[in-house]
Amino acid sequence: MSPSIVIVSHHSLFAEGVAAWLGKNLAAIELTRVDPRLPDAAERIVAARPSAVLLDVLTPDLVRLCRMEELLRSLPGLKVVRLDPAASNVQVMTSQQCPVASVRDLADIIMAERPLS
Repeated sequence: MSPSIVIVSHHSLFAEGVAAWLGKNLAAIELTRVDPRLPDAAERIVAARPSAVLLDVLTPDLVRLCRMEELLRSLPGLKVVRLDPAASNVQVMTSQQCPVASVRDLADIIMAERPLS
């Protein structure tokens, strides 16, 4: 099964350029585009079972339209990448679950100097 990526965008040129590059340069990748203005956008994203979701920050009302909590809860292991053409880096959120039995466990997660594995 090839990796799947969903691009959530209202068809900005930037997001379309990223999609074109990924499709051309990554072998055996499945790309799906979802317009966040669709009433069933979150359901379409979940149905695609992606390993990553790319969010186009140029899409108006993206935070309101793309229900992050639902995506992260529905898709364990999902990476959500915030694409911003004005930035030289990207933000990556994951749905990684960490056991927490005490406030100390929470503090250890917050203070970790290396990415969680």
